[in-house]
Amino acid sequence: MSNEVESYLAAYNQADSLASKLKQIATSIGRVARALKTGSTLDCTQALSDYPTANEIRAQLDQLDEAKERAQSLWDAVAPELQFRLPRPDRVGRPPIEVSFNDVE
Repeated sequence: MSNEVESYLAAYNQADSLASKLKQIATSIGRVARALKTGSTLDCTQALSDYPTANEIRAQLDQLDEAKERAQSLWDAVAPELQFRLPRPDRVGRPPIEVSFNDVE
């Protein structure tokens, strides 16, 4: 595997990991917000003090932006004939695209 591909995949995986962590935080906060809104009880497996502060979330968002920019710049260095085998940088934080050849006529 070329150096450019390895560098790109490392940057993509880092950005994807950061996006995954932010999704987990958003899901947890959403669960708490819904419980507060409806007045229902919530089985909190995590103390509220364990949630990140707004500043910590902002810092993680900034890190994600930087990681996505890095992945994009490294993507541009990958040879076009290899790009089709790799996840595109605009897919960071999204599930992989599944292609079914059974649907093709």
